[in-house]
Amino acid sequence: MVEKHAQHWVTRLPKALQSQVKTLTPICEGRADSCFIQFKNNKPCFVKFANEQQIMKEKQILFHLSQHKQLQNVAPKLIDHKQDKQLLMTKKVIGTSPTKAQVLSIDNGITPVLARLHQHAIMPSELNFEPPNADAFLNVLTQSNISQSDITLLVKKLNNAYQRISDLTQYSALNHGDLTAFNILHNTNLWTFVDWEYACVVDVRWDIATLSIEFDLTETEDKQLIQTYLKHGFINDDNFYIGFTHWRFVYLVTCFIWAVEQNTDVEKYTALLLQHGKDSLLN
Repeated sequence: MVEKHAQHWVTRLPKALQSQVKTLTPICEGRADSCFIQFKNNKPCFVKFANEQQIMKEKQILFHLSQHKQLQNVAPKLIDHKQDKQLLMTKKVIGTSPTKAQVLSIDNGITPVLARLHQHAIMPSELNFEPPNADAFLNVLTQSNISQSDITLLVKKLNNAYQRISDLTQYSALNHGDLTAFNILHNTNLWTFVDWEYACVVDVRWDIATLSIEFDLTETEDKQLIQTYLKHGFINDDNFYIGFTHWRFVYLVTCFIWAVEQNTDVEKYTALLLQHGKDSLLN
């Protein structure tokens, strides 16, 4: 039975599906509305409504991953309704969010799966991601409560990060782009990444930086994470960790800009930005 307050969700489904809805549970209402639906055939699904560009991007990614034997469990299974370009429907993923220990696990954690994703997923160049430049960063900083001296330091740090990144070997690949605990689900021996809205082609250390920040890893834990990634990614690069520290700062800058623009988590990312920004500029 669908509650009255959720009836408007049903009317947004393709007509052939509307009469098949058994239960509907809204998850999020906002820029991208989403819900869980149990159909009368007892198949639980996740449904997202968003603009055509976003939905078609996610459909493209999920379809690509489903076609690759080594990546089939990395993302939810797509239930495609081609007639509706503003509707994404996937099989509901059952699982629990990871602990820090599972993030750092050498063989059974998230990192081996992430390395496999980066190795095998090949996506078109239109998914390339360009992180914010110093001018965009400065413009947002001037709207914040950060002191002028810290603003100067942070912009210098960002320019330095980009310079150091350009001097090091790049490892561009498809990144999930938003590996928060809510978007990682574990069930038995399977890890599945959900919500591919921010997926992009960028250096693999973007996803690694996300894990570092979102799971509040220490420097020692960061190095452990990197060693596990290098092992499973078959990468031999003594400067990989150095590049990671710079990508982590770029990730924080991006999160800070997003937080200010969305007026959410501003204090969290301001504190993190200042914490990492005041690290030695020689790192």
